[in-house]
Amino acid sequence: MRLSEVKITATNGNEGIRVETTTDALRVMWIDERFGDVHRERYIEQFGDVEVEYDEKYNTYRVPAFKAERDSYIAAKAEHCRRYGSN
Repeated sequence: MRLSEVKITATNGNEGIRVETTTDALRVMWIDERFGDVHRERYIEQFGDVEVEYDEKYNTYRVPAFKAERDSYIAAKAEHCRRYGSN
């Protein structure tokens, strides 16, 4: 399913849906009472209306198209932490 097809009912960040990005970060989306669906709109503006798959174990929407880029980012970050520390 596309991100635009996911039903978002949460009205705050604590209950919002989590969607992968191209890094190790997750974007949290909810319906803002003042601005509506702005979080999803901004995500789609940045990454496109991507295909998502729900991961029940981690309550996160995975983006298979980002897997290679995420893996590369995570490996580079791990190497940086190994070399320079992670403080």
